[in-house]
Amino acid sequence: MPLCVNLLPAFRAVRRSYSVGSIVVYYSNGIAKASTVSKQQRGLRIFINPFNLFYMKTNYFLCRCLLVMFLSLALFSSCKKKNENVVKSELTADESKQHLQEVAEKFMSYFNTADQEEVIKLVDGLVEKMEDYSWDGITGYFEDELDKKGVYLLPRRVLSVMQQPSIDIALTELSANMFSGVFEANDRTHEWRRISEGNKGEIELRLTSMDGKPCVAVLTAKGDTYHWKGDESTEAWEIVVPEKVTFSFKADGKELASSTVTFDAKLNDHVKVTEDISVANLKWSCKADVTMTKGDFSANLKCGSNEILDMTVSLPKYELISKSDSKTWEQWLDMYDRDYEYLMQSVGDVIAEVNIIKQVQLKGKVSDFGSFYKEYSRIEDEYWGEKRRRQLLYAFDDYVLIGMYYSSNTMQAHLTGELIDGYIEPVIFFEKDKTSYSIEDFFSRGRFRSVYTQLEDLINSYIHLFRYMNIEEVEL
Repeated sequence: MPLCVNLLPAFRAVRRSYSVGSIVVYYSNGIAKASTVSKQQRGLRIFINPFNLFYMKTNYFLCRCLLVMFLSLALFSSCKKKNENVVKSELTADESKQHLQEVAEKFMSYFNTADQEEVIKLVDGLVEKMEDYSWDGITGYFEDELDKKGVYLLPRRVLSVMQQPSIDIALTELSANMFSGVFEANDRTHEWRRISEGNKGEIELRLTSMDGKPCVAVLTAKGDTYHWKGDESTEAWEIVVPEKVTFSFKADGKELASSTVTFDAKLNDHVKVTEDISVANLKWSCKADVTMTKGDFSANLKCGSNEILDMTVSLPKYELISKSDSKTWEQWLDMYDRDYEYLMQSVGDVIAEVNIIKQVQLKGKVSDFGSFYKEYSRIEDEYWGEKRRRQLLYAFDDYVLIGMYYSSNTMQAHLTGELIDGYIEPVIFFEKDKTSYSIEDFFSRGRFRSVYTQLEDLINSYIHLFRYMNIEEVEL
């Protein structure tokens, strides 16, 4: 199945699981489900343990993902002043190469290790320091409090739950407000201890950095809670989500990182999620708004006051299946499996745009996605081998257009495909001189040597700040 088809997982029952804190949470068609217990335990409320969010380590895989992001942005970005880099006339492949090289080198000048050095070194030092600390003073406290109310965090206490009668507790008692407390790290015992009750719905962690700076991390849950209940033939479960969650990290009174997530949902109507993250001078914002008939997603990245990236994805037409009280969640999900073909063919256009530094735009559109999917399915059924791949290329060119622009309505290049040695190879076709290159060949190190060298130096300058995590240098 092509990538563009797989971008619509909401139309098929897809199950994933993630381990969060002390329980396992399942996602089915975008709906969160906690590990389930027997039908006799209907009164059981299950909560996600949030404390592992405070303690994460950067790994090499993440570094590689960031590397790909930096390279992509560098090759398709510009940082000249407004209207200074607008290109209305078509450029040849060589002219575009020169243009993109200048743009990439200017783009990388936005990033300076000095801007994020303080927070990187601080986090690296705290990760090293916290290696020897026990977190039982936090997680153990809340587990004990939940036990008193007949609420258990799976899977550690699942056996004891099965042996006790169900205890029904009002949802208001089990809102995020019960997760409260001020905790302090003891540098002598290397343990966390609760020193006060603090504000309701707020967890505050106090500790000192490697160089003795007082640090405070605060996680706050506010607003109404949204919850989903399940009462299937073999299971009973409930998920509770706060309307707003905020996080703040300060060192010596200065805020170095913050985050805000909001959630709004109504059954058979809409789901709205927003996220804002700030680390030093980098700010990331995104918003998703999904209804029963259309969906929109937008994201924005800023470096200081400079807009680096804007992205939008829109599905102006599709159909979702309403869930009635007469259907269990499992029956509702099964309907997506049964009606999958119909739902896929009911999707209209799929539109996406990436606007980088307001100078380079990548615009993509799948015209009448339902017809494209129907044609794709027909080709898969009727053709084999190289003939099938050639027919798929024809269908791609008929329905899909991905173009590159330089802040004007003039399309400089577009993405297409060619059969090379019997296999489909994505290529960039330049309108001016009618030449095409594979993506790998056009953006090769030989063609963009100075960009690769400068990008390596930039990434490695950040890597050198992580002393304890010991991340290897990259070579592109």
